[in-house]
Amino acid sequence: NTCYLDTTHQNFSWKFTRPGYYKVKLKVTNIIMTGGLFQTGVDSITKIIVCAPPNKKPVASFFSVNRSVGFTDQLNYYDLSSNGPTAWKWYLNPYYYGINTFAGYPIANSWYSPAGVAADTTTQNPYLYAFDGGVFDVCLAAGNSLGWDTICRHNYLTVNNGFMMCNGSDSVSTLSSGYVYDQGGPTGNYTGATTGTCPAGFRIAACADSVILDIERFQLVAGDSLTIRIGSPTGAIIKTIGGRDLPDSLKHFSIPGGFVFLQMNAALASPGDLGFAIHWTIVPATYSKPKAAFTMTTNGPTTNGIQSVYKGYVSKYTNTSSGINMSYSWDTNGDGIYGTSIGGDSISANPSCLFNNLGLYTVCVRVTNCVGTDSACKQVRVLSIPSRPTADMTVNRTTGFTTDTFNFFDNSLNGAMSWTWTFNPTTITYLNNTNANSQNPVVFLNSAQCYTVTLRTCNALGCDTKVIPCMVNVVGYNSPGTAYAIPNGSDVGISRVVLGSIDTTTDLQNPVYTQMNDLQKATLFKGVNYTLTTYRLNNNDPMSTKVWIDYNMNANFTDTGETIINEKSKFKISTSKIFRIPDNTRAGNTRMRVGITFDSTELTPDRANLGCFEDYGINIGIDYVKPVLSLIGPSVYKMQIGKHYTELGVTATDNLEGNISSRYVRTGYLDTNTLGYYNLVYTVADLYGNISSPITRVVQVEINQTGPTISLIGKDTVNVGVNYNYSELGATAKDN
Repeated sequence: NTCYLDTTHQNFSWKFTRPGYYKVKLKVTNIIMTGGLFQTGVDSITKIIVCAPPNKKPVASFFSVNRSVGFTDQLNYYDLSSNGPTAWKWYLNPYYYGINTFAGYPIANSWYSPAGVAADTTTQNPYLYAFDGGVFDVCLAAGNSLGWDTICRHNYLTVNNGFMMCNGSDSVSTLSSGYVYDQGGPTGNYTGATTGTCPAGFRIAACADSVILDIERFQLVAGDSLTIRIGSPTGAIIKTIGGRDLPDSLKHFSIPGGFVFLQMNAALASPGDLGFAIHWTIVPATYSKPKAAFTMTTNGPTTNGIQSVYKGYVSKYTNTSSGINMSYSWDTNGDGIYGTSIGGDSISANPSCLFNNLGLYTVCVRVTNCVGTDSACKQVRVLSIPSRPTADMTVNRTTGFTTDTFNFFDNSLNGAMSWTWTFNPTTITYLNNTNANSQNPVVFLNSAQCYTVTLRTCNALGCDTKVIPCMVNVVGYNSPGTAYAIPNGSDVGISRVVLGSIDTTTDLQNPVYTQMNDLQKATLFKGVNYTLTTYRLNNNDPMSTKVWIDYNMNANFTDTGETIINEKSKFKISTSKIFRIPDNTRAGNTRMRVGITFDSTELTPDRANLGCFEDYGINIGIDYVKPVLSLIGPSVYKMQIGKHYTELGVTATDNLEGNISSRYVRTGYLDTNTLGYYNLVYTVADLYGNISSPITRVVQVEINQTGPTISLIGKDTVNVGVNYNYSELGATAKDN
């Protein structure tokens, strides 16, 4: 059959109503210039189309280019069904989530025909307007005169939820992806009148290691801006952006943690513009659910592992749970009712509870993050007060510095209910919201001398007082000085000090003494090499540099081994030294002092001739990680009886010291002259006394399993003439 279609459209559609073979020809023309003249260029192509009635029902199939979209986005679906479908039916499962609120009420996703006919689900290649957030199955039923077939692609479409800035309950989202828009929404303009300073902003609170922001639209009036913060309206500012036509460097942000706060600022008179559309996604959380734990203050004895308090005591709970982004729900009084955001017991991190009823109670905390929940419980017994208290106390350290923290603990018996602490001298500072009437105060002792401490405790039956003379001996560091000020124009001084977590930039010469031990601290461990570097800005003048660390913590720097750097009269910008702290250094807080002076003039820890000093905090840390052992050679070692055992050794690795294989210890009995199995056990200890898990090598002493060896003397082939005698050369035999 021949059919002529008089059409000049570039693309068109045609319905074949009769079976047969059809020749379709496409002719295309353009205008070209040849030899300076315009001419018409022509080309054509012919194809044959076979039209036949279907002989089986369709096999439904389809695809879409885009499977993840935002609100009001449009996406096309294309039918790929075989066997001649003539009818189609498109639908989503579920049909409707009802999440979007931009219109003031939820709107379902809507199918449209290519011609723009709304609610058309029967066209072959429709498109979909996304209005309803969620994850959907997309389904197509394709049919012809012989039947129907249906395909549903699971979770084939994701419509990312969209939220407007400062829009009531939509101001926080815990979703893993979505869109946030200005007050104009996805299609409208914002104005200053509708936005204001938008103090509520929009918070993304996802279960994530990081949040990814992609800015897809950004057009703000000059003077208006968007601020990106970490977590809250007062969180650290990542970036404040304004204007339009952003460079690529300002369109993509990766923000650590699962919490991002977006805040828009627009002048009240701002006419507004298209605003912004920001798509967020996340890197899912790799952390685990929390590990719940807590402690509680008590004033009674512990019996069989059960703590006790006396009637009328207020127990303070301290959350010691570990985890990320935790929230809390407590049953502080053992009544089985936990705290919630709308009532019940406490949801604070560190609550308290008054125990007024005798009995045994189980108190618990539930700790939750986006990954999961963990619980911890303790039993506490409430006792009657037997008599007036017997005052007693302890402290976390009996010697220390004026910069150390001292924790005093009430150890009184018989149910103390009130406490009065007195210190002599009175030069103290209470810390951590404690005071003279706290059960366990935390203080700075500000004078370098002995402190006498008095504790008076009371309950309903009376009071008791305990005095401990010179309970704590406090020492203090002096303030070093200089005989003469460094002359103007001289470049001697200290501009920077680097050691571990210490990295400072300071004024070169003023003041003469800078005390930074509370602000700049480094934790040092035994068995580790550390690099200390001091700097100045120029090197025109000769300068001496000394650095001391008070290893024995006696508030002076003159003891043996406490000088780390001792460099005289050098023309250098930086001075470095690699050092280790002594193996016998005890854990605790101490100080490092850096001093410089002009040329080779006097320089001690207390005084410079023409110089200055800086003090830094040093914490001698405690390591609780035990070393790791592995055997060199086999775990079962076979040897013959009577032979010498050669030790193969082990490889020992410590998290701080590295290879400590030479320090291993071997225990166990071995008799190489007696058949049997012998266990040799290996351990190693680091400088902190952490002992590795033992490993074992089994030595199997066995009967000789190796036969003797024999070798010929002379050649292995000897030629002998007929009737001649053969002379035996012999052989050599050897047993192991």
